[in-house]
Amino acid sequence: MKLDKKVCKIPGGIANVQREFSILKQLDHPNIIRLIESFRVESKEKLYLIFEFCVTSLDYMLEDSSLKRMNEYQTHYYFDQIIAGLEYLHTNGVIHKDIKPTNLLVNEENILKIADFGVAEKHENPSDDVCFMSQGTPAFQAPEVVMGDNPTFHGRCIDIWACGVTLYRMVTGDYPYHGNVLMKLFDNIVNEQFVIPLNVHLSEELQNG
Repeated sequence: MKLDKKVCKIPGGIANVQREFSILKQLDHPNIIRLIESFRVESKEKLYLIFEFCVTSLDYMLEDSSLKRMNEYQTHYYFDQIIAGLEYLHTNGVIHKDIKPTNLLVNEENILKIADFGVAEKHENPSDDVCFMSQGTPAFQAPEVVMGDNPTFHGRCIDIWACGVTLYRMVTGDYPYHGNVLMKLFDNIVNEQFVIPLNVHLSEELQNG
């Protein structure tokens, strides 16, 4: 299979595209991005994937707002859709491994779509969620991944943790853990307790889960 030359130069790029294509063909849910068509242009050595049209991403919406965050009503509206889409994925043996606002798109009907399955894994047995590699975004990684003590981890837990980081980002406009270098970020994820910024006022219902 001939792919875009740029993809071929990325470590694991071809495998990621093939994996994403294979997974997307099997998915059908209102909160999962829909692959409409795919075709190759051999003369250009390119593979084209045509997706349904989305107008923005959750990340762009957050960055475009004055406070860099959403109110609780907006957060509940979108987060409910994230969980619905993720439940569908997990029920069908798919671990996304890179849930974050950049990969959460929104269409013209204001419906959220989980996108970018380049590092996702598909398990034939849905009850098996053991993963051996994490290629997700560092700030959204779970403690058991960044500790590096165990060669395996449970993928559903990783996705749920990333949803929690996303929720924190939506309601506070920030990330729960920081670090000026990667190892400091990972150390904080493992050892620090996140706090809600003093200028953010959340309902008791949201704070207590």
